[in-house]
Amino acid sequence: MKSRFIIFALAALLAIVISLTSNAVPLEQKLIRIHAIERLSEFPGIENESIELQAVLADLANDPLLVLKTKAAMLRYPAMAREILPIYGSSSEFQEILREYGESVLPAIHYFVLNPIDSIEWMSKAGKHYESIRSWFVNSENDSPTSEQAPKLAESLTPKDRGWHAIQYIRAEGHDFIGQFVVNPGGQV
Repeated sequence: MKSRFIIFALAALLAIVISLTSNAVPLEQKLIRIHAIERLSEFPGIENESIELQAVLADLANDPLLVLKTKAAMLRYPAMAREILPIYGSSSEFQEILREYGESVLPAIHYFVLNPIDSIEWMSKAGKHYESIRSWFVNSENDSPTSEQAPKLAESLTPKDRGWHAIQYIRAEGHDFIGQFVVNPGGQV
C-alpha cells in the first residue's frame, strides 16, 4: 500500500512539473501551423515564422504568383515583410499591389508605417474635423446641441492607418509612387 502511494505521489509530482514547464499552444494556432506547413512546404523556414505570418501565407497559398512574390519579399526585405505581411497580407488591396509590383511595395508601406507624414495627417484631421462639424450642425437642427456634441479635434493617424494610405497611393500611382523609396545598405528606407 505504501509503495502505491509513493508511485502515485511521484506520478502526480511529475505531472505537475510537466504541466508547469510545457508551453501550451491553443488548438487554433496548432491547426494554422499545420495547415501552413502542409500548403507551403516549399516555402523556406515557414515553420519558424510567427503564427500570424503563417496564417497570411496559408491564405495566399491558392495563388502561386502571390506565393512567389511573397517569397521574394521575404528574401529581399525579411524584417519589413515580417512586420507588414501580418498586418496587411490578408487584404485584397495589398494582395493586388503585391501581385502587380512585387516586393518593391514594402519599403513605401514600411516608411509610412514608421513615419508620420504631415500632409496626410493634415488631410485626415481636416476630413475628420469637417465630418464632426457637419454632424454637429445636423444634430443642432434636430435639437439643441450640448457641449458633449461639440466638434472635437481629430486624433493623429495610427501607424496602421498610415500604411493603408501608402497602399492606396500605390494602387493609384503605381511605380511613380514606389520609385520614390529606396533602401540604403543599412536597411533604412
